[in-house]
Amino acid sequence: MNLDVKYSKNLYTFFHGLLIISAASIPSILLNAPVGIAAKWWAEKQQVKALANSRVKIAATDVLLSNKISFTIVAVPTLWLTYFVLLWFFSGWQPKTIVLLFLMCPLLSYVGIKSVEATMTDLKDLRPAFLRLLPSFSEQVKAIPQQRAVVQKHVRAAVKKYGPSLGPLYLQKQSSAWEAELRRELKSKSSGAKLLKKLEEEHEESADEEDEHAASAGSAASPRATREGARVPTGIKRFKDE
Repeated sequence: MNLDVKYSKNLYTFFHGLLIISAASIPSILLNAPVGIAAKWWAEKQQVKALANSRVKIAATDVLLSNKISFTIVAVPTLWLTYFVLLWFFSGWQPKTIVLLFLMCPLLSYVGIKSVEATMTDLKDLRPAFLRLLPSFSEQVKAIPQQRAVVQKHVRAAVKKYGPSLGPLYLQKQSSAWEAELRRELKSKSSGAKLLKKLEEEHEESADEEDEHAASAGSAASPRATREGARVPTGIKRFKDE
């Protein structure tokens, strides 16, 4: 990310994003926000009543959500009809225009919901643009190269201190040595997985033989229940954990 950007460009980026977000939120503010605020108030009021009248409810979140849903189902069409009546009697617009706007309310409400969802993502991008406008941002930008130099110094010191303990892998300054070590490590893990699978198969075979023997002897205990966990060799358990 390029941090050395002109202040005027950062200012333009911030206000441009703010303008777009504000314009996209207008349908949601007019059609969804009043219902959302009223539904939250009504649901919280019913939640308090439910908690006061019940001894088993802890938070009454079911009451909160159910009341929000039921209130919204009734309040959304009511809000649309309220806008229709206000425009019909007080706007002076043509009846066709008012009816068209009323019929478009469901579509505009859906657009408002989607715009709010996109706004939540855009706000994350708007925050860095705002922080760049602060006077402290330039000081932080100037301090970044110094911090990077300190980190590089610590990393190189750690590599110089612990690198020789790797032996030839560290002393040979060739990438082929690292690739050979990586292949050897992957091969050992593959071999270990195959060995674990083989041990489990052998254990299953021996367990099946014991089950048959127990069944023929008329054992009342369930062999399968005995097999689960208790009869797994500790060596296999330890190998799995490693």
